[in-house]
Amino acid sequence: METLFRLIDGLFNFLTQPHWLFGLSIVLLVLLLKFARVWTQPKVAGLLGMFLVLLGIYAWRDWPGVSHHQFRESLSKPDNIPIVIILAQNQEGTGQHDEREAVVA
Repeated sequence: METLFRLIDGLFNFLTQPHWLFGLSIVLLVLLLKFARVWTQPKVAGLLGMFLVLLGIYAWRDWPGVSHHQFRESLSKPDNIPIVIILAQNQEGTGQHDEREAVVA
């Protein structure tokens, strides 16, 4: 089990290196805009929300062989609290109906 958590951490560490993250974020933005009608459907948006919740739980807890203390320390700094609040509000689905209506219209 420890190997699985280290593998997941290694994948995220690899993908979040600046030279990969920049290119991946551009590709992801283009795909999100192109397929907006798909990912804004309630079922797909719900699955994406559940994935993000699981990702948050994974990042917040310490698992066997993996520690995320640096992640928790940076999120709990006073200057990052507004960012965390905004992300939490977006995660709750505030404005989801407006986004869906804007895509469908």
